[in-house]
Amino acid sequence: MLNKQVWSPSCLCAAVVAMAAGLCVDVASAQVDVRTEVFLSGMNEPIVLTHAPEDSGRVFVAEKRGVIRVVRDGVLLPTPFLDIDPLISSFGERGLLGLAFSPNYNDDGWFFVHYTNNSGNTVIARYSVSSENPDVADPDSALIILTQTQPFSNHNGGWIDFGPVDNYLYIALGDGGSSGDPQGNGQRLTTLLGKILRIDVLGEPDPGKQYAVPADNPFVGTGNAEEIWAYGLRNPWRNDFDPMTGDLYIADVGQGQREEVNYQRGDSPGGENYGWKCREGDICFSTALPCPSSCAINPFIDPVVVYDHGPTGGCSITGGMVYRGCQIDGLSGTYFYADFCTNRVWSFRMVDGEVTEFTLRTAQFGGISSIISFGRDADGELYVLSQGGTIRKVVPVAPGTGRCPCPADLDGDGDLTIFDFLEFQNLFSMGDMRADFDGDGELTLFDFLEFQNQFALGCP
Repeated sequence: MLNKQVWSPSCLCAAVVAMAAGLCVDVASAQVDVRTEVFLSGMNEPIVLTHAPEDSGRVFVAEKRGVIRVVRDGVLLPTPFLDIDPLISSFGERGLLGLAFSPNYNDDGWFFVHYTNNSGNTVIARYSVSSENPDVADPDSALIILTQTQPFSNHNGGWIDFGPVDNYLYIALGDGGSSGDPQGNGQRLTTLLGKILRIDVLGEPDPGKQYAVPADNPFVGTGNAEEIWAYGLRNPWRNDFDPMTGDLYIADVGQGQREEVNYQRGDSPGGENYGWKCREGDICFSTALPCPSSCAINPFIDPVVVYDHGPTGGCSITGGMVYRGCQIDGLSGTYFYADFCTNRVWSFRMVDGEVTEFTLRTAQFGGISSIISFGRDADGELYVLSQGGTIRKVVPVAPGTGRCPCPADLDGDGDLTIFDFLEFQNLFSMGDMRADFDGDGELTLFDFLEFQNQFALGCP
């Protein structure tokens, strides 16, 4: 088994990924106002802000042109972490689009990038940090993990990240581009286009590949592409795993009428069909095969949030992230997202599979333009990235208490009771890695001892 990602000790959240569900908060997120302050400016189309595991002192910013920068303690370092500009086509929707660090980065030094090469095709590659300087990668360490031919220049997807529960690499690919999915890739299970993929890049690879297909992927042994985890997507742009629950939020850019957020629980077995091109958001788009012959037939997973292209909506969703920080009281578990065209920002919280506390927050974000992405640091704090080169941090209007959610409160009621012990016992008996409280990748007596320790500490 592999070690899990954990939060940094400065946030008192080292076991946060072990929390089963629920939130230790007293205030509804809709009642919590926020603001933003400039974190960095003068960047060149920043498109990803992320962190290495347990690294609260640095964030990494990927620029679309193919350069990854290091920000240490708020200061942008002059030497790039990695510069692969010569390998990349960054015209239009192409470029360096994704960056993810191995959950075992402190041991293996690996990180993974998602980019479009000079032929316009998708590449997933692994690089290693330099053995001499932790702020510089080894440009000669590249290992191509996967490539995918792109028939058109747009709809490349671009997101990659490791699942916080299973440590597999998830990859988002668009439907191949053009308009209206002319090749029908969203519904076609023999292609990787229009899908979320799930592969193992940390264990032994399958013969002839640089990765392994997990045995429990939903299409293993069916004659379809076994890497597929979910499908029916047009151009998933900026997805996010809630690092506490493993829930997945998928923002899918629409054709001409709807923008959508799809939601997948952390315990999902995969295989979800989100509908494209049969459906666009919550409306019918096509009845041509393989879609149902009638719009009244809807066997698909509907989005949890949609908005239209009218005066109160936008034209291109920018998927956001779940707040899991300590600086803003009452906001933990709240998902933020935006529209690239109108610069509107919204938030909501998922509770028992339902959208709650839906809030329009545009005014609180201070007129940020061309929101292209969101980011999260090792302490769970959020950032907003503008295509124009400015990165702003989401901060409280008034100083907070700095309290984090309580790891031992497994039933999420805000109190530590016998029911939390029962929930731990349930997770442990099912082999659920959310019971891995000591973070060693195995379920042993030491996890029970660490749970007891966290229980004794109480909720802050």
